[in-house]
Amino acid sequence: MNQALATDTIYHGKVSGEVVEVCKKKGCFMKLKQADGNHVMVRFTDYAFFMPQNIVGKKVVVEGTAKSSETSVERLRHYAADVGKSETEIAKINQPKKDIQIMADGVLVME
Repeated sequence: MNQALATDTIYHGKVSGEVVEVCKKKGCFMKLKQADGNHVMVRFTDYAFFMPQNIVGKKVVVEGTAKSSETSVERLRHYAADVGKSETEIAKINQPKKDIQIMADGVLVME
């Protein structure tokens, strides 16, 4: 995925990784750890499904569309609140972040 996004704006396919965060409100997004230590945001097409909150630490295979984008401070603070970060941690978010986001059509949780 990272190699494809280095030369193209969109990657269609499968990505695997370890879940490091899941939205605590309703499971509407999750973050995967990449080999380089960065995290990839995964959201779900048309909110058609949600993830269980107890899959942190599990390996998943995600199929969908990935692209590089910039996430606004407002959106970053919203995500931080959804995963239960403290007000102090949320207040420290003051810069937008360039990252990879995946819009998933499906997710397979590996045991």
